[in-house]
Amino acid sequence: MKNILVTCLKDETNLLQSSHLVTSIAKDNPHCEVSILTFSDLESSANLIQDARKVFTIDRFKIEHLKSGSLYSDAFALNTLADSLSEVLDTNWNQVVNFGNDQISAHLIPLLTVEEIAGAHITNYGSVSTSDRWSSYANYYRPSNSETQIEPQTCFHHSAKVPMHHDCTRIKMSQDFSMVANQNFARIRASKNGDQGAIIVGINLNESKTGNSFSPETLSDMIETFESSFEYKPVLLTNGSSLEKELVNELNRQFGNNLISVNMDITAAPSVLANLDWLITKPNRICALAEAMDTNIIETTVKGETSRTFKEGSFVIQELTTSHTADDIYFLLNQENQTVLPMGIKNSENKVYSRLRDNFGFFKTLIRGPIELKDELNYHISRNYHYALMGYELDDEILKSLHEGTNREELMSYTSQAKEELTECVKTLLATLRSLQSVKQSNKNAPRFLQYMESLMALGKEDILPQAAISLFEASVENITSTDFSKNLEDIEKSLFTLKGDFKILTKIFENLLSEKSEDKRTQEEL
Repeated sequence: MKNILVTCLKDETNLLQSSHLVTSIAKDNPHCEVSILTFSDLESSANLIQDARKVFTIDRFKIEHLKSGSLYSDAFALNTLADSLSEVLDTNWNQVVNFGNDQISAHLIPLLTVEEIAGAHITNYGSVSTSDRWSSYANYYRPSNSETQIEPQTCFHHSAKVPMHHDCTRIKMSQDFSMVANQNFARIRASKNGDQGAIIVGINLNESKTGNSFSPETLSDMIETFESSFEYKPVLLTNGSSLEKELVNELNRQFGNNLISVNMDITAAPSVLANLDWLITKPNRICALAEAMDTNIIETTVKGETSRTFKEGSFVIQELTTSHTADDIYFLLNQENQTVLPMGIKNSENKVYSRLRDNFGFFKTLIRGPIELKDELNYHISRNYHYALMGYELDDEILKSLHEGTNREELMSYTSQAKEELTECVKTLLATLRSLQSVKQSNKNAPRFLQYMESLMALGKEDILPQAAISLFEASVENITSTDFSKNLEDIEKSLFTLKGDFKILTKIFENLLSEKSEDKRTQEEL
């Protein structure tokens, strides 16, 4: 029997997102036992994951208390941690997957007896080590970018070397909760629309991790519109907090105490979500749970906030103004359900995206709202580029559609700027290579080489198309653990030449995008 451990020591949303990976591992390895390591306060959520045979926990509050207390030393806190994890430490693991790429897991994994590590961990030298390019991408590129060209699920499935299975039950449901929920929602559904029954829309009042919540105006507009319609019935979903209770009471006063609200903890939530036709939500734990259950989702985010849903058929509204959000939701529901909810505006100032899936993985496409050409080109070109960095073939059809669907002058302007950014990266790369050769001749030249390395790494922090490639280069350098100076130089040189090849991929994209190979000749020559 193989033993596989998935560590989720980041947050509850991350834990619920891991259900996709846990299920894929279990389905691909029917004779293995998949366990989860998480925090004790998240144990209820972990127990919802269908194929998690065992759940191990860490009492983070106890450890933090011991660590911060003046009567105890850090060593005592660590010993307490080790005692609580005795079974985990005593188990021989065939594979450990650091799903969250979090620091606690990264420090803990080296203490385990394990054959194979997927994800990031801390080496005996105190440096970060990543298991492969997918893990490097997830650890070095994604944390600094709210835009998601490659979904975390895709990264961790590749790191764990399992295909993503889409036709699985990922979340357990309590039989008792489900019986009650099914009965109650059947009555709600029968309250409208004759024999067809109402379309039930759950409005999740939980705020996002960043504190983002629905505006009072948006909530009132949605409730009034759904309540007044013949087809829809809104249900308010709360977590039982005092603030949400006050909000529900205030909304009820506005609507004659006729609203339906459901106070649900995480254990009861799956039974509720299973009875919804649509969930309208902010990016939070309920959104992640609904994602795992394949619930139809309309997720609203603010600019710079990371979306939590990637399920095909779901939608993401990026709010630039809250005054248009309700109409955007009606637009989507009308489109999907062939209804005629009244809309106050025809065109939105928000960006409304549909979630789709292609040969690469999941992606989004703009279906409503203002088009910012640079942002859209950046997303689709960088997505093609990032998958190419991971070993996928370039998708010429995507590039062809961008070529045909974009004004020639605008496309030329965009690529001209992008090429200038790439050229700057190429020049810094070549200077770094030259300075490395000088270090081989004399160690006295090392400071200049290090300056060029710092300059190259700094370019990886800028919002430019080559950023992901430089992030992968940074990861490869961090993975060097040899104490032999000459060997280190050799490994760095190999990584620089890999980066050079990664830059060439981008010039190939420009070439295909413009269909004019001569324009990229100079950059190709420099490479």
